[in-house]
Amino acid sequence: MNHTTEHPPGFELSCNEKDETMLELPSVPIKLFVRNIDYESQRIEIYEPQNCLSAQLLKLGNASISPFQFPKPYYGSDGTNVSSFNCDSMSCPILLSESSLDSVQPELVSCTKVKDVLSAKWYNSYSYNDGSVAMEWLKPDCRYCEARGQKCKRKNGTSGETECSVCLTNTTHGLTNVLLIAAGLQSPML
Repeated sequence: MNHTTEHPPGFELSCNEKDETMLELPSVPIKLFVRNIDYESQRIEIYEPQNCLSAQLLKLGNASISPFQFPKPYYGSDGTNVSSFNCDSMSCPILLSESSLDSVQPELVSCTKVKDVLSAKWYNSYSYNDGSVAMEWLKPDCRYCEARGQKCKRKNGTSGETECSVCLTNTTHGLTNVLLIAAGLQSPML
């Protein structure tokens, strides 16, 4: 995706040879896979196809992911102290929050602690169920337009203001043409 006034810099979206959507954050040398982009809530869900997103998140550490941010938790602090462990029996590092380390974790007996990440903002949005992380963006704010089924575009001559617009698609034109033709068939010729 080329960066224009419609698409701010700070990230690249592309497709790989398997037509999977990739997100690259130039500020951090990682490429992530995109599971879903929800334009109405302005969230993007990322994953790692080998089910080892934790390794990518460790590379991320506390680096900026601008223009994205991790959603703030509904409770507790903004970030969580996280420790990672390498285990011989697993190819992917295990991530545990500082509070989980208060109890004995039998699966960690044969593991080695590798790294601590202090105040990891991504940990609270990390889903162990499907190995994904949600990120969100604030600008441009297009939620209002998307909720109304419209598209969002930057106002002419402004740097951050947006406005809603209705995009006519070929499907709409085709349907209109069919209705006009059908109406013409029913009306008598003069």
